[in-house]
Amino acid sequence: MASAAAAAIAEKPASASVAAFVQQSEGAKIVNGTALAKDIRASVASRISTLRAQNPRFHPHLAIVQVGSRPDSTAYIRTKSKACEEAGIKSTHIQLAGNSTTEEVIEVVKKLNADESVSGVLVQLPIGDGDGIGPDNERRVIEALGPEKDVDG
Repeated sequence: MASAAAAAIAEKPASASVAAFVQQSEGAKIVNGTALAKDIRASVASRISTLRAQNPRFHPHLAIVQVGSRPDSTAYIRTKSKACEEAGIKSTHIQLAGNSTTEEVIEVVKKLNADESVSGVLVQLPIGDGDGIGPDNERRVIEALGPEKDVDG
């Protein structure tokens, strides 16, 4: 089952301790986030390879839902998609019109919940262009995500 394998990826610790990426400097701790992220992606890629060797039909797949075309959100999604590629995870960017209704977005989320080929779903916030759909409706969309597929929850 895709969600069980996805959980197996997430449950193991990164290959190196976070402490290896922290330096002390004049009372402040400096974290090398770039190196830490690279290490985590390599660790995830290794775990995915192991899981695929055990189950060749396992192909992790992240669906990213974006409503609208905010440049900052689009750039962030590109970064997430690149990280997925480096870790051996397929990513699909689903872009909906900025004026999509809450019900239309929830319908897409429900279809992704039911899609067995999708291991996880990420809804890019804020939802919509400009003021978006508002915090109450954003919460409705997030609550529509199945907990087994909610990668941010």
